[in-house]
Amino acid sequence: MATINTADDLLTLLNENREFREAVRKAILTEELLSLPAVFADFASEMRADIKQLHDGQRQHTNDIGELKGTGLETKLYNRGPSLIATLLKVRRSERVRVAEQDANSEEFNDEIYKAWDNGIINDDEYARILDTDTIIRSGRPGTRNPIYTAVESSYGVTRADIRKVKATATILGRVFPNAEIHAALYYMNIAPFIEEEAVRRGVHLMKANSLT
Repeated sequence: MATINTADDLLTLLNENREFREAVRKAILTEELLSLPAVFADFASEMRADIKQLHDGQRQHTNDIGELKGTGLETKLYNRGPSLIATLLKVRRSERVRVAEQDANSEEFNDEIYKAWDNGIINDDEYARILDTDTIIRSGRPGTRNPIYTAVESSYGVTRADIRKVKATATILGRVFPNAEIHAALYYMNIAPFIEEEAVRRGVHLMKANSLT
């Protein structure tokens, strides 16, 4: 066994002999100190889990508020949609038409939709797009018997996806009703300037809601 006469001899032995190094470490350090790395790792893991749960809760809270605001806007659009479109387009006899329902307002509209679907003028996805549209308003204009259809999407904060959706519905309605005047509109609370410019450029009418009350 090597003779230890100086501190350098001890350091050399510790560096060259792992078992000796571990034995000295255990002799000097208490079990509590030796276990600190594992304890800290567990603590860090718990902290990460708590932070994730906090972020998830905040995200869910934000989503819930956004959903509540969106629902309020859709309700207001449902109640005021015909009058809003009548004012916007200077038309008359504005009324909601409901896809997949056969009420007095919607029967003729749905007959044409189903006929177009059966004849391959629109496909399944396009029918679903009409079905998912927040509101479709049918109106009339003096001096013509051709109907006016306006697809309307409501969005608390307008995105490019909202523009794409309402434009898609308007395009589909144009194929189903080739003699009709077709419009696309967005009913919203907030819109970024560059999104507003894109909507105007793509021919989408913008209707700002004053409040949700």
